[in-house]
Amino acid sequence: KKKILIYLAIALGLAGLLFYFKNQFIVAWVNGRPISRIAYTQELQKLAKTQAMDSLLTKRLIITEAAKNKVTVAKEEIDEAMNNIDERAKAQGASLEELLQAQGVSRESLREEIRLQKLLEKLVGNITIDDEKVSGYFKDNQTALYEGKTLNEVKDEIKEQLTQQELINKIQELIARLQSEAKIVNWL
Repeated sequence: KKKILIYLAIALGLAGLLFYFKNQFIVAWVNGRPISRIAYTQELQKLAKTQAMDSLLTKRLIITEAAKNKVTVAKEEIDEAMNNIDERAKAQGASLEELLQAQGVSRESLREEIRLQKLLEKLVGNITIDDEKVSGYFKDNQTALYEGKTLNEVKDEIKEQLTQQELINKIQELIARLQSEAKIVNWL
């Protein structure tokens, strides 16, 4: 009897420990089936590896294309963008340093992202949106977005929005073209 009680106590103790530390072994249950921490970690590593590689390749392609086209970004342009971000942060009651810390981003990383963005903007060239597109957008969205407003009241806002959309489209096209033309050998 004593041995049975000891084995039962050990089994209950192990079951209690496993239950208490279950999140160390199982991260989720789906339809009664567990997803193990090992499977989760392996999937996370695959995704992070792919994402990191894509990011590095894209950055390299942008820098190479900019060098090929003799496109550069002056330190003053980056400083101006940093100051604009800082001013917007202050308007929202925070500092740039607080935002960077909250995002886990260094000041130097932000400077590099701004430099890449500026290179892309220069590579795709100026985006111009004509008044006809602005008018069309206003007419298509007047009831949903601009009820009670005139075109003149929102013209600049619409033009800026359409310019940003067009810029994003052009950048995506450029990156897609660079990726399709590149000879990439990936050993990961």
